[in-house]
Amino acid sequence: IDKITDNFKSNPAHILIGIGPGISQCHFEIKKDLLQKLCDRTIFRRGVVSERDNKIFLDLKKIAKLQLIKLGIKEENIEISSECTFCLKTRYFSYRRDKPEKVQTMLAIISQK
Repeated sequence: IDKITDNFKSNPAHILIGIGPGISQCHFEIKKDLLQKLCDRTIFRRGVVSERDNKIFLDLKKIAKLQLIKLGIKEENIEISSECTFCLKTRYFSYRRDKPEKVQTMLAIISQK
């Protein structure tokens, strides 16, 4: 966002963001030591962590959204796909689900109107 605003003099409030399919919180388990490191940051105190069966899960999509809002992107200008790459095996690759020897690539598209 900083590069876009610096290089193109864009107003963050006018930027539209689409966050594509990704692993959902229900499958993104983290260890307690990582949670302790993250808890020092204010953004991680806003409902991005849940616990179930003595396991800790992190909401990466919500973290991305909170970071974008902090950079001046309007909440209504952020669209997040509800599709979970872990759940939809026939549609998406998931490193956490498949644990492959070789990692497949993902793609990001950025454009200017």
